[in-house]
Amino acid sequence: MVDGKEDVYYVVGFDPGSCSYGYLCQVPGELASRTFGALKKKDVVSWNMIIAGCAEVGELEQAWMFFDQMPCRDIVSWNSLITGYACRGGFSMVKDLIIDLVMENVIPDTVSMISLVSAAAETGALDQGRWAHG
Repeated sequence: MVDGKEDVYYVVGFDPGSCSYGYLCQVPGELASRTFGALKKKDVVSWNMIIAGCAEVGELEQAWMFFDQMPCRDIVSWNSLITGYACRGGFSMVKDLIIDLVMENVIPDTVSMISLVSAAAETGALDQGRWAHG
């Protein structure tokens, strides 16, 4: 890997001038972090893509790191983290995240609630799943 920013973009097939940050989701840990760090402008879309990408591949600590650094979060930011934990059966973490989301005055949406029910079903917490569904 060459240290120049343009070389970083070239290595991962990433066009920093485009709206397509999808490649970032498929780049392994350290390279994704360096590529993301090389971006001159980080908008809510780029932050959400790196969080979702890390969560999708099971790098939940890395996703948390980006989530904590994000200057302004939206429902997509929250749902990216929530879905990451839900896919791995982390019901208590999903529940805690939804409580935090509400405390931040963000309204949970369908994705948030489906993730909660899914995580409850995955861990066998059927009473909690019924509560979330209702």
